Amino acid sequence: MKRLLPLALLLALPLAAQPQLLNSFEAAPLQGWQSKDNVKLAVTNSQDATRKGALRCAAVFEKFTYAWIRKLDLKAGAFSLEKAGGIMFWARVEAPAALAVHLTWVDENKKEIRHAASVAVTDKWQQYTVPYAAFKKEPGGTALGAEEAGKITWLTFTLGKKEAAQTALWLDDVSFMAK
Repeated sequence: MKRLLPLALLLALPLAAQPQLLNSFEAAPLQGWQSKDNVKLAVTNSQDATRKGALRCAAVFEKFTYAWIRKLDLKAGAFSLEKAGGIMFWARVEAPAALAVHLTWVDENKKEIRHAASVAVTDKWQQYTVPYAAFKKEPGGTALGAEEAGKITWLTFTLGKKEAAQTALWLDDVSFMAK
């Protein structure tokens, strides 16, 4: 005779936490995304048979030494950011580059509070995972905590100028990962 778990016990078991997808760049591709004026955003073919659409961020460094791409209104979703453990995304660049990832909010004094992590992105599609502990406050260097994570209102990806006058970054499946 098989033993069955009581329904009440099954309901009490925690469900495996799933990542919260911000954008797969297939449906409603640019909703909430912005960029610095030297960046052109476009949903395009990922140039990889295993991926579908991706966000292509073409940056020109004639007037500026950096370029950013930002997702706003993170609090608009039903996902609780303090229950996440960090971010995950797929990316590639035309030439290997350092990509800064920022998690930011504005405090009660209207001051931007920013935590940053650096990721070395290559010219091959790869999934990157950045735990909250890797994000350090600017300035100060303290790690991002769960209480602070609940305040995050935007996510920014920043590329700095390298030898080339222009470059492109592709992003896909940007998610907040479960703890």
